[in-house]
Amino acid sequence: MAAGGRRVFMYSMDFMRSLKNSRSPPIPNLKELLCAHEILRGHYRGRKAGRNYQRRIETVIGNTNNLIKAPAKMELSTRLPRANLRNVKHVNNDASLMYNNSALMYNNTSIPTRHQHRVPQMFLCNPRSLVNKIDEFQATLSQNQVDIAVVSETWLSDNHPESAITVSGYNLFSKHRMDRGGGGVAVYVNQTISSRQLSECPVPDELECVWVMTRPRRLPRPLSCIEVCGVYLPPNSPHRDTFAGHVLAVTDNMRTKYPDCGFAILGDFNRTDVSDICRGGLLSQVVKDSTRGNAILDMILTNMKELYKRPSILPPVGLSYHSSVLWIPESKTTDNKCTKKQVRKLCETGMFDFGKWITAHKWTEVYNAQGVSEKASAFHNTLENAINTFFPTKSVKAHNSDKPWVTPKIKQLISLR
Repeated sequence: MAAGGRRVFMYSMDFMRSLKNSRSPPIPNLKELLCAHEILRGHYRGRKAGRNYQRRIETVIGNTNNLIKAPAKMELSTRLPRANLRNVKHVNNDASLMYNNSALMYNNTSIPTRHQHRVPQMFLCNPRSLVNKIDEFQATLSQNQVDIAVVSETWLSDNHPESAITVSGYNLFSKHRMDRGGGGVAVYVNQTISSRQLSECPVPDELECVWVMTRPRRLPRPLSCIEVCGVYLPPNSPHRDTFAGHVLAVTDNMRTKYPDCGFAILGDFNRTDVSDICRGGLLSQVVKDSTRGNAILDMILTNMKELYKRPSILPPVGLSYHSSVLWIPESKTTDNKCTKKQVRKLCETGMFDFGKWITAHKWTEVYNAQGVSEKASAFHNTLENAINTFFPTKSVKAHNSDKPWVTPKIKQLISLR
């Protein structure tokens, strides 16, 4: 017994911990019971705050990219769930978010955002044997959110199956040496991007390159698809002219089939002069910083220079001598602006009716007008009224990305498909 005749209840720490996951329902009339034992002081509570309950603001925990919303209402008997991070890509390690294991965290709620047209983020590296660096390579792709990766010098042999260099979440397209060691090239494409190996233009056996056609979901106009090529040219290769002719043939062939396709040729060129390839294929070499020593051996040839930032040089993968290259899309997006303008429909029926009218009209209003100015004004008004009658104006929409040959008639036919 304690002072005052009150009973004192003492509980062990183990007993209190056992109540943590208790699912027991609340005691009926709990508040009255607590007040009767003078554990809880009952007092009048104003209702002014209750007015704002109807327009309460939901609590948000997390950063702006990954919002985790707390529920609007939770009963006291509801068990506090553990965090469910399956729908969260990234969670800050900020100390302000590190509460405890019972923090209220719920599935990410989709928030409408503006869909942006963007090109894929690309990565180029020469690890000089990929099998023993596959874990670091996979971590690099995940850390930099790479959509397409090109690897030269994979060094894959018969002793290592292709499954040894597969990466979860990516489709693999590769070509490896079968007669000797070293070399090899591989292209990784994120599985969210539609891709297939280009079969229209077969690659000569002596060349180490892989062509992949990719079609991301929302490409900026006027791109229709992107042809990605992974390349490895050994030092002093005797097949450099063959490679140049092959690239020019593929670019010409693809431009014939897909006039608005983009090209991205990435790989280790080993001091190969690519000026003829760039000039003949209408391409640009965009890597401007050295990738091994003071030389630029790892290059990117493309016709999409304006859609990307300047390539960034990253540390090598593993203990390779070659620095890696990260090619990030330009963050600026061109809005597809729509403008309205008035045009006249010059159809054959209108031309016929106008010709019939102008040949039969007597022009009495012009003859009856006094003075030269009045006659000119009468002639202009009569002719303008006739043009508006036989060739009425029509409002049409024009987009800044429309081709020069796109007419309202073509848009009408497209809408009827």
